[in-house]
Amino acid sequence: MFVFTAVSPTIFVPNQLMGAPAGKNVTLECNIEAHPRAISYWNFNNSMVLSNEKYTSSIMESSYRTNMQLTIRNLQLSDFGNYRCISKNSLGETEGSIRLYEMVQPSAPPTATEIKSSANKEGECSKELINKLMTNNLEQKKS
Repeated sequence: MFVFTAVSPTIFVPNQLMGAPAGKNVTLECNIEAHPRAISYWNFNNSMVLSNEKYTSSIMESSYRTNMQLTIRNLQLSDFGNYRCISKNSLGETEGSIRLYEMVQPSAPPTATEIKSSANKEGECSKELINKLMTNNLEQKKS
C-alpha cells in the first residue's frame, strides 16, 4: 500500500529561456508535483492567461504530478516577455518563470540572379549587395 503525504507544490521548468521567431507558434512547459492536487495556471503581464484563439493551455494530471503546457500561436512582438506558471494548494503556493524572447531569423544569402542583376556595366556589385554578403558571412561565422 502506498500512502501520499501532503506536500506543497514544487515546480520544475525544463526550459526557463525560450526563443522563437515572430509569426511562429511556441509551447511553454511546467511540471508540478503537489498533494493534495494543486490549482495551476499561466500568468503573463500580471494577468491570468485564458485559452482562446491566441493561447491554448493544456494540463495532464497523473496522481501527484501535473504537466502544464501553454501554446502561443502566431507570435507577435507583444507576446515576448516573462510567463509564469503558478501552482497553489492548501499547503502553499509556488511559481516558475519562463522568459520568451524573439529569435531573429537570418536573412537568406543573395542568389546568383540577384548578384548578376545588381552588377553594373563593368560587373561591379552595388554597395547594398556587398553589405548584405558581408553581413550574412559574419552571421554564419557567429553560428
